[in-house]
Amino acid sequence: MTTVRPYDPVRDEAAALDLWRECMGDRWPITPECFRLIVAGEGFAVVAAAAGHVLGLASGQVDGTRGSVTAVLVTPGHRRRGLGRALLAGVLGEVARRGAVEARLGGGGASFFWCGVPDDTPGAWPFFAACGWERQETAYDLVGDLGACSTPAWVWERAAAAGAEVRRAAPADLEPSLRFLQSRFPQWAAHYTAMAAAGEGNDIVVAASANGEVLGVSSILSPRSAQWRRRFPWPGRLRSRTGGVGALGVAEEQRGRGIGLALAAFVTQELRAEGLDRSYAGWTWLIDWYGHLGYRFWQAYAMSRRAL
Repeated sequence: MTTVRPYDPVRDEAAALDLWRECMGDRWPITPECFRLIVAGEGFAVVAAAAGHVLGLASGQVDGTRGSVTAVLVTPGHRRRGLGRALLAGVLGEVARRGAVEARLGGGGASFFWCGVPDDTPGAWPFFAACGWERQETAYDLVGDLGACSTPAWVWERAAAAGAEVRRAAPADLEPSLRFLQSRFPQWAAHYTAMAAAGEGNDIVVAASANGEVLGVSSILSPRSAQWRRRFPWPGRLRSRTGGVGALGVAEEQRGRGIGLALAAFVTQELRAEGLDRSYAGWTWLIDWYGHLGYRFWQAYAMSRRAL
């Protein structure tokens, strides 16, 4: 008899990692540390088990009133028997129990596997569609080869014409940058606050006016950073030293003036200076925009959300 029960990290981790490898193979190789963080450290999960064997797993996270289904896995030999639906129902029930009023596929809080349902995972989206989810949009992950990426001169010229200086945050920049994020992009405030608290405030990148007003913020996400390991669990798939452009936001009234692209360019140049091979820009819709700096398509994801 198969039962769906809460995931027990001590009892189930080894079997769950075997299940991941069986289901995902070399497409999405994960380290035990990243798996542990996303599934148990900052999330929760349920498993389908029979006769002491883990046949499936579904994981989720809750960030305030928003919940996420971060993964649903069923061993190939037990698919099309209702286990996936039971696991999905189990994790959504836990999402609701923890106070979320909305659930989305993919994403998460401080950490996540994917921003949505990966298009390159056979059968994944058809499963969710059969469960009544509707594909609402497509998001993208992009990658830039730092040996080839370059910044056109007009990127800096536009930012200068907008009166913006782009720089690493000095200690005096941290408080106004965090205030800016709290008022303009509250969904990212906790991430940047954690960076500052961990002593990584100098990896925050700020665009500021001559009088010190914060116009936009991003961050340098490097393999040396604990925050980067929460945001990008796939270095094994890229097989190179990879950093990233952190969540990037510009004040609404300042958009269209080149400030955001200058922030992305600055981060990209700093990652190159660290000697990294690639830079990653995730969870974006701006393929052509990042393309000005040499970024190219890497992965696509189906995005869907629903009220609980």
